[in-house]
Amino acid sequence: MENRKFSLAVAKENGIGFAGSDDRALIEKILQAGYSLDAIKASGIFYAKENETDPHRFMGRFNSRLTIPIRNTQGKIVGFSARFVDGMGQRNNFADAKYINSPATEIFQKGSMLFGLNRARQYLEPSGVFWMVEGQFDAMRCWDNGIDTAIAPQGTAVTDAQLITLRRYSVHLNCMLDGDDAGLKAAERLLAMAMAAGLDVKFFILPKGYDPDSYFCEDFENRFQRLRRSGITGIEFLTNRWLVNQNITAQEKVEALRRIYEIISVAESSIVQKTYLDELSTVANLDRHAISQDFKSFLQKKPFAKDSKVVPDRTMETPYKKLSTAESQLLAIVLSNDRIAKQMLDFYEQPFLQNLTSREGKVLLKVLNEIKEYMWEGIAKLEESPLFSNDEKNLIYFSLADFDEECDHLAIANLCLRKLHSNFIGEEMNKVNDSFRKISLDESDSIRTLQECRLNLRKMLKLPPQIV
Repeated sequence: MENRKFSLAVAKENGIGFAGSDDRALIEKILQAGYSLDAIKASGIFYAKENETDPHRFMGRFNSRLTIPIRNTQGKIVGFSARFVDGMGQRNNFADAKYINSPATEIFQKGSMLFGLNRARQYLEPSGVFWMVEGQFDAMRCWDNGIDTAIAPQGTAVTDAQLITLRRYSVHLNCMLDGDDAGLKAAERLLAMAMAAGLDVKFFILPKGYDPDSYFCEDFENRFQRLRRSGITGIEFLTNRWLVNQNITAQEKVEALRRIYEIISVAESSIVQKTYLDELSTVANLDRHAISQDFKSFLQKKPFAKDSKVVPDRTMETPYKKLSTAESQLLAIVLSNDRIAKQMLDFYEQPFLQNLTSREGKVLLKVLNEIKEYMWEGIAKLEESPLFSNDEKNLIYFSLADFDEECDHLAIANLCLRKLHSNFIGEEMNKVNDSFRKISLDESDSIRTLQECRLNLRKMLKLPPQIV
């Protein structure tokens, strides 16, 4: 830890260790403790071939790395993150990345967990604020200097599930950002998700070339006080990013406002949206009435996506190479993750699933129905099942063949559910709009009914399905 300028006390407090290049002692200790072969494989601590039965032939996943325990909100260790440190051994052939994490398991889904939340929530005062940083070392640097409510995502872009978890404890979130373009783009994405989750976000942009770990490594008191004075709201961030250019043309201003409206429109209530519009008017020095009319016009024209393809943000991990639709990705996850499959039953009767028409969607519904009726016996018995045609069986096998077992199952499942949900609402909204065009102005009862349908659909859009 010396080259990170952390004391041994910090390492001990956070349970940081080092996995050597020889893991024989570790496997012997685990075997002596009585763990089964299946449990050792499922732990994610080792690499092993599927049919390997000799644990002495397993290879340690975290060899030659600093290992950082990842704890759930109750403080129990559910996984590890490990960083290769120059001069402390050689990287193995399985993982050349600087950081690696435990794979997804039944108790560890990195897209739904935040590093340090178990610690931070204990220090959170009423109406307190979380400080979000990028990585584990950043969070520990903050803790070492008294910022006890620091948290970090698990090596990936922030997810909806993580922000919803934070909302249970506080609505206030401060985000420390790298000042480069990648950090600013990540902030745009986070802001929209935070508004949808009902969080109040402020941004604190670090000097270029710094992260919290390196920035606070020296002269913490002065640097932190300077950073605290530089905090800006989400609306200020968007205004500074898109509207401060003195040479901006009228058309560029219209496009910038459209992008800001897009983010504001995901806020959970019209009162919150109005508050953001008031702030936008003040910060950007724009006429409040004009902004209000502009925003209403934007909402009326806002399109609903018909495409069922899931196109993740560029900052997100791409979990599949060939599985390109929400239906195919959900099918693969349901076939591979029993816990998520059972939770999917909560949405089985909902129209956005029952109206699926693609081949993958129909097979997904068939599998869910089998699970619901306690008839599903798993992939091992699929070949014997008379309920699935040969084409359907082949589709299932191909889905699993293209599936990355180590992807973040929970985060991707929720992304797919939201996509299918919004597609269904979009189709229903298009039907309502078509009906509007076909009725005359004197059909007041019909107009009122259609207006209520449109309002209900917009309310539904703000309440997407979520597996937790």
